Amino acid sequence: MMHTLKLARLASYIVQASKGHLSVEMLYASLDLRGPQNGHLAISKDYDGTYEMRRETLLTGDEEIRGDYLVLDYCNHEERICLTEYKTLENAERYILGGAGVFNSFTNLVLVFDHLRLRNYRVTYRSRRDDRRVEFDITARNIADRPYRDRRIEWLGWNLADAGRRERR
Repeated sequence: MMHTLKLARLASYIVQASKGHLSVEMLYASLDLRGPQNGHLAISKDYDGTYEMRRETLLTGDEEIRGDYLVLDYCNHEERICLTEYKTLENAERYILGGAGVFNSFTNLVLVFDHLRLRNYRVTYRSRRDDRRVEFDITARNIADRPYRDRRIEWLGWNLADAGRRERR
């Protein structure tokens, strides 16, 4: 079943979950959507292959967002807000735990939407010092533990209960 949600509703969930990092206005001006079902809403690359992370025409909120597994990645340093579609939850996990995900020192926020419902998760790794499992905190990274060995993700449940309601045409 194809899952769709109006951008306005999705943006409200993102803003609430971002705890002050993002606003609806920021999303409408800078959200870059990637993936086969939302690619028509991408911010296009300019001639030298770099992204201009501001839209010439703002999104309105009426756009339909599609996808079963979406990951929102926010990097304040680059002023980059990307919503990327993944085919499976396992593919999304690989991104989250990889070098560009939560362990990237420039990443400020990573949200996961599983069938358009915001999904809570916890990330752990093995500490370098005493080899115990440590819960990763994106707001207080312990750089002494790099390269964050044995990274794992644990899915905790759902957030924002009505985020799972589907909008149909």
